[in-house]
Amino acid sequence: MSDCSDKDVMKNKFDIIKNLPKMHSFSDWYKQIYRPDNDLPALDIPGPNGYRTMLYNECPPIIEEVEAVLRQSGLAVGSYVGIKTATSPQFVFWFWAALKAGYNLLLLDPNATENQIRHLLTEADARAIIVDKDVLDPNEVPATVQVYSNIDMEEPHSIRLLVEATEKSKHANSPMERAGVLSSVEDYFGEYVVLGTSGTTGAAKLYVHSGASLSNQFTALAEIVKETDRWLRPYEQERSIAILPFHHILGFVVIFLLCQFFEQVIVFPKSKVPETWLETCRKRSVTQLISVPLLWNHVARGIKAKVKEGGEKQVARFEKLIDWNIRLQTRGLSLPFFLNNILKDVRSQVFGPELRLCCTGGGRISEDTLRYMNGIGFFLVNGYGLTETGIISVERSKDIRRRIDGSVGSSFIAEGLRLNEDSEIELLTGYLHVGVLREGEFIPANFSNNNWFRTGDVADLDENGRVFIRGRLKDVIIGASGENINPDDIEYELGSFDFFKNYTILGIQQGDDEKVIMLGEPSDTFDEHTALTHLREKFAKLNFTSRPSKILLSEEPLPLSAALKVRRNYLREKIMDGTWPQRELHLSESAREKAATESAHIEAEEELKETKLMDKKVIDSALTSDKEETVEKKQPREISVDRIRELMGEVLLRPVEEISARDDFIHDLEADSLQAVSLLAALEDEYEVTIDEEKFSNRLTAEVIADLLRAHLGDGQAQENLNEVQQDTHEPAAFVASDSMPSRSDSSADLLTSEESGRMDSFEKTREFKAFAQRERSLMPIVEALGNPYFIAHDSPLLDVSQNQGREVLNFGSYNYLAMSGDPEVNQAATEALLKYGTSASGSRILAGEKSIHKELEQAIARWKHTEDALVLVSGHATNVSFVGNFCNQHDLILYDVLSHNSISQGLEISPAASRAFPHNDMTVLEGILERRRDDYEKVLVIVEGAYSMDGDVAPVPELVALKKKYGFFLMVDEAHSAGVLGEHGGGVDEYFNLEPNDIDIKMGTLSKTLGTCGGYLAGSAALINYLRYNLPGFVFSVGLSPVLAGAALKAVEIIERDNSRVKALQRNIDVFMREAKIRAFDTPASGETAIIPIVIGDDVKAFKLSMQMLENGVFVPPAVYPAVPRGQARLRFCLTSAHKEEQIVEALDLLEKLIMAK
Repeated sequence: MSDCSDKDVMKNKFDIIKNLPKMHSFSDWYKQIYRPDNDLPALDIPGPNGYRTMLYNECPPIIEEVEAVLRQSGLAVGSYVGIKTATSPQFVFWFWAALKAGYNLLLLDPNATENQIRHLLTEADARAIIVDKDVLDPNEVPATVQVYSNIDMEEPHSIRLLVEATEKSKHANSPMERAGVLSSVEDYFGEYVVLGTSGTTGAAKLYVHSGASLSNQFTALAEIVKETDRWLRPYEQERSIAILPFHHILGFVVIFLLCQFFEQVIVFPKSKVPETWLETCRKRSVTQLISVPLLWNHVARGIKAKVKEGGEKQVARFEKLIDWNIRLQTRGLSLPFFLNNILKDVRSQVFGPELRLCCTGGGRISEDTLRYMNGIGFFLVNGYGLTETGIISVERSKDIRRRIDGSVGSSFIAEGLRLNEDSEIELLTGYLHVGVLREGEFIPANFSNNNWFRTGDVADLDENGRVFIRGRLKDVIIGASGENINPDDIEYELGSFDFFKNYTILGIQQGDDEKVIMLGEPSDTFDEHTALTHLREKFAKLNFTSRPSKILLSEEPLPLSAALKVRRNYLREKIMDGTWPQRELHLSESAREKAATESAHIEAEEELKETKLMDKKVIDSALTSDKEETVEKKQPREISVDRIRELMGEVLLRPVEEISARDDFIHDLEADSLQAVSLLAALEDEYEVTIDEEKFSNRLTAEVIADLLRAHLGDGQAQENLNEVQQDTHEPAAFVASDSMPSRSDSSADLLTSEESGRMDSFEKTREFKAFAQRERSLMPIVEALGNPYFIAHDSPLLDVSQNQGREVLNFGSYNYLAMSGDPEVNQAATEALLKYGTSASGSRILAGEKSIHKELEQAIARWKHTEDALVLVSGHATNVSFVGNFCNQHDLILYDVLSHNSISQGLEISPAASRAFPHNDMTVLEGILERRRDDYEKVLVIVEGAYSMDGDVAPVPELVALKKKYGFFLMVDEAHSAGVLGEHGGGVDEYFNLEPNDIDIKMGTLSKTLGTCGGYLAGSAALINYLRYNLPGFVFSVGLSPVLAGAALKAVEIIERDNSRVKALQRNIDVFMREAKIRAFDTPASGETAIIPIVIGDDVKAFKLSMQMLENGVFVPPAVYPAVPRGQARLRFCLTSAHKEEQIVEALDLLEKLIMAK
């Protein structure tokens, strides 16, 4: 907003700074912010139909509505009211409403445990709690506390009284009134906000901040705006994304209060997934992003990985570009225009072009991340603050050298920060906390030594007063010679490692000394040799006394605090008492050899890998090599929410710290159906149970899963917990595609307009069409820029070449594998059938549509597939839908590969049988399901594909046959892409694997691929086929196969049986393609057995673009993008035929290589 008219309307932000001395309370701020004429945007709120922007003067009616509900409570003025919600718009309304109603606030962590919440409510003598329905747990609230929630309310901000407190507690004086600090009980506007430190039940502390002290906090802006305009511009509204919790000091002050007090916009992301945060930044023009080091490290790693896709040369070039940019900036110069555009493009792709400020706090960030992000051009600065003090400092220099050296800037208050003899930071400011709450009483702050506050943080100061945080005083390790060793210093020097998801440095008491150890959480691609090589190099650069004497590899994710810092003290206690699972990574060959030769050490290491409950002797033996080990037996694994979160992380390939106990696996974490199947398989394997996925509720969270498992084992409390969440269950959440599942908010009436929830009289108004139109619009820029790679017309048979817009192109997009479509003999047979029978069967075969040629074709297919009989239908897709949907009854079970074709999924939708997917080609999981569930059902049908259409891999049919003989199930193999391709004579999987004729019960196939016509078939025993002939709806109630197609298909089978030259030609072409793809180092998941060979590109847009460029240059190969394939695995899907020639394959791959290299 920069034109004159906007300036006339908008309040000058610098005037707000000038007026700070007049702002002494929350009441002052409320009157200033929510004045009737303030029509500036306040909140950017996501919803099912996109974002809605709420203006400041639209908020008071909502705040007053909530205020009215609270005023009816009868609670004593000044009582503490807890707010427990995730970062959300309703926090804004509840915060101001409670203050306006005359109450003070206790901000609670929505992920805190039941005991922690009870402790904090009791400690604060809270009289009420406002809790979001998604984190509601009545068990955590004492009887003295009234419970308000938005559960069953039309609007998410609306609340109602759920549980009334005891009458005595409602009217008792508040802690603030008992302490005599309330200004007046009449027309009282809440003045105090309490923030808690992270800790165990007894360790958490409650610090009280007043409206006056928090107002003083923003005098800091007067200092900041003198040096940079990144935080505040006089006539511009900044847009800050709210991804930090508002119960934490950083999110509360720097996002919530800063935006509210200075009338900026708070942008709420659509979900908790980091990728959606980035998308929100791009789409909602976010200008400020405040977060913790974990996010910035994640973003930096992501950019590095993307750059690495271009090879080592591109990595080296990009690093040089960053170095050059930093060197030029230090001289006050800019990069050349074309080079600056490269970095500008990177920034835009990550956060969008509008982002002006990036700030990190809540923990120490590595110098490497600061350098990398600032080198790309992000204005990333480091800040410092505490729950007890608010925000103390932030680096605000325009000089890039100061932004990348690790400084958190100088104190906002001149002479307000000093170091004592222990290098500990002490503070004297006007915005320290005003007191604490302890056992229900307010205790005013009483700082020692002239009111200087000891922070417990160890730091260095440079000559300009700039602060460099080194760590926490309580974390300091005392070395053998009495020297202080700071673990944060060591971590800072070491930087980050690709082979660790996270790590920390700890001091472990060993005898009379405290030893320095490293505890690392290995990445999914952890390699011991690589890790040791890098660690030895890094350790060599450390001071000798600071070098870790041991490296321990954690078998659990490292626990993090609310500020996303590793909980060192907690880990130290767990390691010392033997309850943290880990194993040692030996630094030297001699240590490794010694461990290998001593049986006691071997037993200890094996036990450390297997157990989570170890006594102190076992831990001491892991840290020393001269003690006698004692090893406990492995303990049975208990059902743990944290372990379930870990399993979710393993399936999603995401750090466990990004997954909370209440994150829905589908809705919040945006898992797809393949990942849901993998999670259920992992849970069954982990806990050795059978999971009935139909009993899963639509809230598939770690907490719900844990309750399901406990209820299965007879835990009555867990069953009670499930009763409410299962009331609305309609279908298994894990088996609904993520993009078709309603979100939590979708199920609420408040998010449905009257138009959407009423009758639909136009298809354009339906949800289905709107969803399609939205996706179509999202792809329109790509289509307009690159063209549409789909529905490309080919006006000729699809052989090695085809006709496209009057020109001949090489065709690698068809599944005319044996070139039967367009073959003269096949054409002739079709013509003869046409002349004899006409174009249509003209009726159901059971009545009037039967033709002799139908029976001839079925006998030929049965002979070719080595079965007693066969049945042909009009469509391959319809064949699967009808058979899968009707073969089993309600007493049966269908197990199917998770990558099975859509036609199988559609059949499952109409089948009365229970169904369950198993991870792709995972026979171990399949056997586990059979072992647990086979005896619960009459028939079990297992469905796989001979060859899978996206990856081109083959099912392990011999293993399936072995399982079939062991467990007694029916085996169905969909041979759409394997018949005619696999085997010496194209017989399919049975010939390829040399199976017996009856090893596969149902052999399904299509007529459209190898046989070059259209339709589907089922081949099996005479009894089965005869039953289907009279009972299969897709056959009985459908017209018979067109005689023209039957005649063509019959001739194609005849050609295959008399001569395998086409099969051999196709298989040679597959070998040539794989060889040439390997020479060019193309990425393909194909094993070289089938005619489908995808080349993985990664990015959807790149795949689109390459497909269209290939077509422009005379080669047709279609792209496969999400959701047909997983995100990030877009590919060009080459399909080979027997008609292709070696030089055509080489030409196509040469062209693809040239186009990729041109990028």
